Amino acid sequence: MKLLKRNDLPLQPGTADIVFSICYNTDEWELINKYAKRFVKAGVKLRQTSFETWMKFAAKRGDTESLWKIEKLRSDSMKQHTLATGFSCVKGLLLEGKPSDAVAIIQVLNQTLSDAKKLGMKDELQKLVSEWPLEVLKHKNEDERKTLADSLKSDILAMVTELLDMGLEANISLEDLNRKDVPQ
Repeated sequence: MKLLKRNDLPLQPGTADIVFSICYNTDEWELINKYAKRFVKAGVKLRQTSFETWMKFAAKRGDTESLWKIEKLRSDSMKQHTLATGFSCVKGLLLEGKPSDAVAIIQVLNQTLSDAKKLGMKDELQKLVSEWPLEVLKHKNEDERKTLADSLKSDILAMVTELLDMGLEANISLEDLNRKDVPQ
């Protein structure tokens, strides 16, 4: 970013992809938000991949306020969700204790995604159950962890149960919801 500024180069969508990816991979939440504001303020039309990275990061951090702001920006420029942006919204709804709304998003994804993209839904669901809660809890303070862990456990279970009742054909392991290594 310093080189761009020093050489008076314009901000571009491809640059946003690179910067967002670096911030995500180095766990620099404040930095991605700082640069995202610059790109948006400069009128750069962010690509799907930028929104995917930014929304995944917000969901991983458990920052629903930022997630919904990013979703608003995304929906202003793109009609349909990708698998990544849709599941980021699902995670946001679970953080807010709305498992039925999360199911509704998954239903929409199931109806709108191509068959090739639908194949990734099972993997995304499994990651949501086994990996994502631990990631979110790492970013919360001790006082919030136990309450959030219990809430996520019950809401994820409710969501999966509702999906199975609707006929979802996915072999999702719920064992990870009862892991003992969850930060408390």
